Amino acid sequence: MATLDSLECLLAQALDCLDQSAKLVREIEELETKPNLMLLGLAINSAWELREKVHKLRPDLKPSFVSEYEENK
Repeated sequence: MATLDSLECLLAQALDCLDQSAKLVREIEELETKPNLMLLGLAINSAWELREKVHKLRPDLKPSFVSEYEENK
């Protein structure tokens, strides 16, 4: 059954994969770095946008580093 908990977990994993992908794009010489990093950036931004919606519904799912960042803003 789909839950906000499972969605939060998958989004966290997806963001980690996207971050790792960005590192690989920088290392793979056959790929153009800038346009491909921009594509990954759009994906990261979209995933965070959805993640923020989840956190509004379930603040208890918000990772501590997000809460700390928001407090220091």
